[in-house]
Amino acid sequence: EMIRVAGECGADAIKFQTFRAETFISDAESIFVYQTARGTVQEKSLEMFRRVELEYAWHERLFAAARQAGLLIFSTPCDAEAIELLDALDVPMFKISSDYLTHHDFLRLVAMKGRPLVVSTGMATLGDIEEALEAIYSTGNRQVILLHCVSAYPTPLEQINLRAMETLRQAFGCPVGFSDHTQGVTVPVAVAALGAVLIEKHFTLDKEDGAGPDHWFSVDPEELRHLVQAVRTVEQALGQPGKVVAPAEAESRVQARMSVVAAMAIPAGTTLNEAMLAVKRPGTGIPPKELRNLVGQVALQGLARDQVLQWEHLGKPGQGD
Repeated sequence: EMIRVAGECGADAIKFQTFRAETFISDAESIFVYQTARGTVQEKSLEMFRRVELEYAWHERLFAAARQAGLLIFSTPCDAEAIELLDALDVPMFKISSDYLTHHDFLRLVAMKGRPLVVSTGMATLGDIEEALEAIYSTGNRQVILLHCVSAYPTPLEQINLRAMETLRQAFGCPVGFSDHTQGVTVPVAVAALGAVLIEKHFTLDKEDGAGPDHWFSVDPEELRHLVQAVRTVEQALGQPGKVVAPAEAESRVQARMSVVAAMAIPAGTTLNEAMLAVKRPGTGIPPKELRNLVGQVALQGLARDQVLQWEHLGKPGQGD
């Protein structure tokens, strides 16, 4: 149902996590503390992660459902078995979670599949990211999208540091996106304006669901629909980096720009001074940047008050005698 609803809301892709809790939880008695819509919850980490595991047997059906809905589908593997499962399902790309960024052997194992990698950078320094990329690139695979990310759930607005996206882009020459853990849709719309090539957002059908740690700050269907529409609007508005006259403003360039006009009736043969000239719309005549150059010119014909001046109306002293 989540796949179907996400597609109806306009999402381009859906991503899962493919893991078995035992592969990354070493202490079965450790306590995981998280927030829900009903308050703070504490439970054993292993029990919580087991409860939210996506059964490996379900993957084939889920991939088929997503493809049927026209959605790109991929996942975050957390062990070698997950990598092989996703590769067998012809996953179009792998997601690397922030907690695996320093697991270089794992990064190489994923990269060796030759598929694009979407790499989250939560909790990372530039040095951490550089080393991770070196591990990935050592396999010959250079298909990487970096996601700026802050691993706090939800992330305080003052700590998001969206300007780091440009730092990542310049430092590593990779396409850059954003993995969002904030509440609401304002921040992911903002990163679209910053040129994010991929935006990851947690999605739930019910924010009141208390069965896991992420529901309460995820977007629900109504919010996802709004987010997609807003991002599409921003994408349209971004355009190209060149500064040119837009087709929509071509008429305004003529009608709203200014020209030099006669401030009074001017007889033919009159030498112009500043008092005889004014600047008014439309922009069909001599542009006002030439105003000072017109002083001392001679009217070659009679000019009516407010007449837009053209160069053929004027000449140098002695011209036309």
